[in-house]
Amino acid sequence: MSLATAFLKYLYPILLICFLLVLVALLVYLLWDMKRMRRMEQEENSLRDEWRQLYELAIRGDDELQIPPSN
Repeated sequence: MSLATAFLKYLYPILLICFLLVLVALLVYLLWDMKRMRRMEQEENSLRDEWRQLYELAIRGDDELQIPPSN
């Protein structure tokens, strides 16, 4: 049995399976990262909205946001 025949018969399927596993792992990681980035973006937007509301209250000088006096 020559070296090329041994490679094609034994090593090639193993390397192909390893390559496919790496591709699947990369795909799973990319999907997880996209989900994580989307969640971080939503959190950032909600924080930005909260700060915008507080800023608008401060600009208008409304008494809606009343801070209790400290004793």
